[in-house]
Amino acid sequence: MLVDDDDTTIYVTRRFIEKAGIAEKVTSKKSAQEALAYFSDFDKYNSDPENKVDLIFLDINMPVMDGFEFLEEFEKLTFEPALKKVKIIMLTSSVFHIDRFKSQSFPNVISYISKPVSIDSLKEITERYF
Repeated sequence: MLVDDDDTTIYVTRRFIEKAGIAEKVTSKKSAQEALAYFSDFDKYNSDPENKVDLIFLDINMPVMDGFEFLEEFEKLTFEPALKKVKIIMLTSSVFHIDRFKSQSFPNVISYISKPVSIDSLKEITERYF
């Protein structure tokens, strides 16, 4: 799943994810709230195995609810066994090192990539974690 509020970023990142061979299917959500709602409906989520999410690419800077607020809420949902296994990669254009350190405090976050995403950075993630 790709969570980002920018249409161009969604389009480009989706294409790179596909070219890097990271995912067979890429679902996108335009806000953290939309993504959170998707995961909050456990009955629907668990009843459709084709729509299970293994990996989230999460933008940090989004309006209304940012990536860190999403992580805090998502963490509350991880009592659901299927969600404990979801890995999260933070995407950001932020130059603040504090964002990188803060993201490491969340158990589901496995990596942090600066935008713009490249095929090489995605392949490196694949080699390291999958």
